[in-house]
Amino acid sequence: MLDIIIPTLYAHQDVHRNIISTSKIGITTTLHIMTERVGWPRSINQALIQCSHDVLIMDDDVLLHEDIYAAVQPYMQLADIFGFKLYEPHGSVGHAGCYFDGSFIATRMGPDCPEYNIPSYCAHVTASLMYIKREVIATLGGIDETYPGIQFEDVDLTCRAIIAGFRVAYIPATATHFRGQTKSQSSEFFNMQGPNAAELSRRHFFPNSPFLVALRAQLGDRQFVPLEI
Repeated sequence: MLDIIIPTLYAHQDVHRNIISTSKIGITTTLHIMTERVGWPRSINQALIQCSHDVLIMDDDVLLHEDIYAAVQPYMQLADIFGFKLYEPHGSVGHAGCYFDGSFIATRMGPDCPEYNIPSYCAHVTASLMYIKREVIATLGGIDETYPGIQFEDVDLTCRAIIAGFRVAYIPATATHFRGQTKSQSSEFFNMQGPNAAELSRRHFFPNSPFLVALRAQLGDRQFVPLEI
């Protein structure tokens, strides 16, 4: 079985299309449709309390193209958190895994290319569509709710997971991310990202931080390391 968490602010047709697309998953699933009125981190954590299986966190404007559960099965013994290839509506890639660029977490994106089709270990994958094993949740206890602003709590989750010895992997199973329903378009939303980015850097991105030491132990000097079944 699989628990699916969909945080949402709106009753919009994209949300219903998103829910319908979860029928592509070929095992029994339990949907947890959560309002973000209490904030994204707490909304996710409230859902996690109700979950007893592996979890798929999914933005309400993501449309699955295929069975995400089946896509991760060949790699289940190799990694613990999985992310996927997210296309923009116009066809370019909006997410193909993330890497540490020397100062912050950066996202592979842009025109599709062969490298985006290689399953690989990496530093982070977006929680817009993120598969998390139950063991990770049991160990880390969910999303950190103490960040002062908005955004990057999912990066904190993967940083803490890597410190704890878990591995993060990008899998090129596909979905479309329409970007709009889960993100506020107000200037206040974008202004509030700054405090979280600064706090994330303070916690995890200083020289020889526990995260960077653990990441180097996993990836060496590479940004992506191909998975070998």
